[in-house]
Amino acid sequence: MDIMQVLIADDQPGIRMLLKIILEQMGFGVHEAKNGQEAVEKALNIRPGLIIMDMRMPYKSGDEAIAEIQSFLPQTDFIVMTAYTAPEVLERIDKEKIFEVIAKPFDVEEFKRVLNKYLVEKFPWKYSFV
Repeated sequence: MDIMQVLIADDQPGIRMLLKIILEQMGFGVHEAKNGQEAVEKALNIRPGLIIMDMRMPYKSGDEAIAEIQSFLPQTDFIVMTAYTAPEVLERIDKEKIFEVIAKPFDVEEFKRVLNKYLVEKFPWKYSFV
């Protein structure tokens, strides 16, 4: 059975570490990127099924990285995490490909609920028991 690969793109090491622990406990293969440019480069190589993307990062913003990644990996899904939920930030992303927007600081249990919801909706034949 293939393990779903997830890319965490966030410039805060503590957030990446926490998300990595949660995702690995849930059985995902986890990769990390510390900025938007690195997220694009790693996504091209890893081809993750899901990317957890922060909106404000150095070198390339989350919305710029999402647009670029969507151009070569249209099947990849995104969960956006941001402390900046201002409408103008969220208007710049293609909401069709965004599964959920999570406000920072986030609640760990809420994040797990979003991941479970994602798995059930995306792969009902595999995760309907979650």
